[in-house]
Amino acid sequence: MFRCKINKDLSTTSQSCNRIIAAFVAMLLALFTVSCGLGTVGGGAVDLAESTLQMKIGVSEGANQTTSPSTRYAPIVFQVTNNGQAVAGVSVYFKLIEVGDSISEDSLKAATADIQTNYNCNAKDASSDIGQIISCSAQTDGNGLARLEVDSSSSFNKKAAAVMRVFGGEDLPDAVFYTLLETTSFGSDAKTFRLSLNQAQPVPSGKIFYPTLDILINGEVAVGQAQFSRNVKLEWDIPLSAKVSKVIEGDFECVFIKGVCNLGATELNTKGLVGLKISDTTGEIKAIESTIEVAAGAASNILLFSEDPKVNAISNPDACPKDSTQVCLVLDSDKDIQNYWVGTVDAGGNFVAIASSSWVVSSGPLVGAFPAAFAAEKQTFTLTKSGKGAMQVTNGDSTLTVTYEVKPGKPASYKVTTANGGNEAATT
Repeated sequence: MFRCKINKDLSTTSQSCNRIIAAFVAMLLALFTVSCGLGTVGGGAVDLAESTLQMKIGVSEGANQTTSPSTRYAPIVFQVTNNGQAVAGVSVYFKLIEVGDSISEDSLKAATADIQTNYNCNAKDASSDIGQIISCSAQTDGNGLARLEVDSSSSFNKKAAAVMRVFGGEDLPDAVFYTLLETTSFGSDAKTFRLSLNQAQPVPSGKIFYPTLDILINGEVAVGQAQFSRNVKLEWDIPLSAKVSKVIEGDFECVFIKGVCNLGATELNTKGLVGLKISDTTGEIKAIESTIEVAAGAASNILLFSEDPKVNAISNPDACPKDSTQVCLVLDSDKDIQNYWVGTVDAGGNFVAIASSSWVVSSGPLVGAFPAAFAAEKQTFTLTKSGKGAMQVTNGDSTLTVTYEVKPGKPASYKVTTANGGNEAATT
């Protein structure tokens, strides 16, 4: 058996002994390294883990970023090395996780424990509230690099960890790595909406136009993410007219494409000043209030009015559609005489002027009820019968087809009859 003599000062008397002791010390150091595990988790470009093989993983580009909502972060690049040399072909898995002020390795591992099941790094799910992964590497490349692209949340003051998970194997440690991604905080008037009508004012009544909405952050349009959505609330104050306006109203999921949300085909069928308030349902973006001036247009159609439209232009709005199968004019036979006016209106249904018109009754109880076929301002109906019928009202090139009904009135008297004409025998 080989023996090695060691002096009191721990020196040896032979070179062979020196080699044996060096090997023994190296073995103890290696054992100690294995027992100490993988190190600690951190963010940014700091080494995040180190295995017994001297494998290191860090973020070489794009660490710890803060950006505006609904924009794209700079590309994030993780790097895997072993003793300073790039490690290629390492399978990597990415996930966005909402985090607070403190982050632990155990919590990140727990959050990514089942990440391999049906894995799709850019699947759109609940995590989109904190951002959305757009693209990611499946493995490290020849330089040991794994890349990640992320769009920020559409909300302010959101903090997320972009986590990369590596599962242990024969030559790899089981480790998790991250970098912090945040959106800016909401403050003062830095974030607000801006409305663009894309139509010169005053807007012609009844004309279709396409307003758009964007978000300004410190005066700049929030552009960067190709598409994102945000819930907004639209509150309109529209003066009454003879025709209903067509607008998007109430809570609305506004889809911003390249920073712009289309509010759809809008038709303001009124005249005067229209108010519009646009607010963010979360209260993170400052609301705006706008005033839109709408001008009445030229006469383009006719309508019937139950009162003088010069006095009350909206008393009988759009009473008679051109669909002659529908009853649109209902008369009450309890009233011996009823008056109706014909008025010209613009495309928005706004009264323009009284229209001298011709009236032709083609059927029903009003046949012969007009004193004349032409009325300069108003037509007076004398009602003697009930029932349904049709008529046409014409002014120039405009013709209104009217299906009408005269409702039976209340009984004027009662008559009692018996089986024997009133000659009933008394029964005792």
